[in-house]
Amino acid sequence: MDTLDSTHDRRQNVRFSPEPLATAMIASGSDIQNFKVQAHALIVDESFGGAGLVMLLQESLILQTGDLIVVKVGALHPMRAEVRWVLAIDTQVIKLGVMYLDSYMDNLLNV
Repeated sequence: MDTLDSTHDRRQNVRFSPEPLATAMIASGSDIQNFKVQAHALIVDESFGGAGLVMLLQESLILQTGDLIVVKVGALHPMRAEVRWVLAIDTQVIKLGVMYLDSYMDNLLNV
């Protein structure tokens, strides 16, 4: 499990707060066409470049820095993303940062 490093403080986009209890759906890989949800996460913060998520650890989806995933954040369509960091909160909960590989603005216009 990776730890949060100093790059966490060098964000390129302004963060904004999600709607209360907003969730994200996550699937491993980068195939948007065959998106099958493997995990759900609470959205902690969002930006045009990515999101911070909190989720329960799951044996079926072990996420590590550098993994490619498909994530559906709130009402947005699924987008390809890269896991940029993972932080263990305790033995069952992780916080992770994802960077969108698809355009947030293009996605937003298609909602």
